Amino acid sequence: MAGCSGATDSGASTGETPSPTANLTVEITSPPDGAGFDQDAPITFEGGAMPGSSIPLPEENLTWTSDRDGTIGVGSVFRRSGLSPGTHTITLTATASDGQQKQVRRQITIRPAPTGVTVVITFPPAGTRIKSYDLIR
Repeated sequence: MAGCSGATDSGASTGETPSPTANLTVEITSPPDGAGFDQDAPITFEGGAMPGSSIPLPEENLTWTSDRDGTIGVGSVFRRSGLSPGTHTITLTATASDGQQKQVRRQITIRPAPTGVTVVITFPPAGTRIKSYDLIR
C-alpha cells in the first residue's frame, strides 16, 4: 500500500497524558465499616487520598457525605455527632486537580438518642409510708 512503511503501532504510546486519578488511592481509616454509634456520640472520620505520589491531596479536595444527611465534613480528619438515626452510607470523595473524582464508601449505623427523662428514687426505701407533711432528709 502506498504510504505504508510496514511499521505497526504497539499501542504502548498514545501521546496522551495519564489522568491524575489513574493512580489515585482513596481510603477511609475511621470509622470501621459496619460500626454503630449513639446519636449524641462524637464520631471521628478519618481518611485520605494519594495521587500516586507521596504528596496527599489538599484537605479541601476531600469531601465526606452521608446518603441520609448530605455533606458532613471536609478534610482528612474531623469529628461529628448528631447524625440522623438509621443506617448511613458514608462516602469520601477525592477530587484530583483535573476535577476527576474517586470515591470510597462505608456503612455505619446511628442509634437514636434516648427520649424523655429517667428518674431513679433511692430514698426513702420502697414500701415506706409517708404523709404529705413528713419531712424527708
